[in-house]
Amino acid sequence: LLGVVWVRPASAVPYTLTVVLAGVGSGAVTSSPAGISCPSDCSEAYEAGSVVSFSAAATSGYFAGWSGGGCSGTGSCSTMVNADISVTATFSLPSPKKVSLRVSDKVVTQGDRVTFKARVTPCSGHEGDTIQLRSSGKTRNKASNSTCRAKWRIKMKRTEHFKAVSPRQDEDH
Repeated sequence: LLGVVWVRPASAVPYTLTVVLAGVGSGAVTSSPAGISCPSDCSEAYEAGSVVSFSAAATSGYFAGWSGGGCSGTGSCSTMVNADISVTATFSLPSPKKVSLRVSDKVVTQGDRVTFKARVTPCSGHEGDTIQLRSSGKTRNKASNSTCRAKWRIKMKRTEHFKAVSPRQDEDH
């Protein structure tokens, strides 16, 4: 008896590359070369030695980063397929936007000037937001600066209660 045995080269061995979507936000991940288009198709077989790159796009919230498969951070992610690999893409929701108010003097005499300082947190993406300083019957508007702060200096005429608000509410806040 004579037989022929065909040996498949190691470079042709397919391995499974899987993308896991995690976090409280949502998004999509695609691969290059094509094959993964997650959340609908999150797993694909690639030949050993293939280099696969991923890109992530948030649909709700923001992309918080990569983990697994040698990927980390929020930048690009590329991995060489040399075994079954899992890469996780995490999407998060931003913290609720808050406006805080500080006053230079809590007790003043009529005619004194008082400094009011307001701040929007988290700041990222809210530079230049309008902050309103509201008191009984009067609203004063200021655009926040690059550190999401605004300041007013007001001559006090009577006892008043003040409140700072940021009327702009983004889709993510």
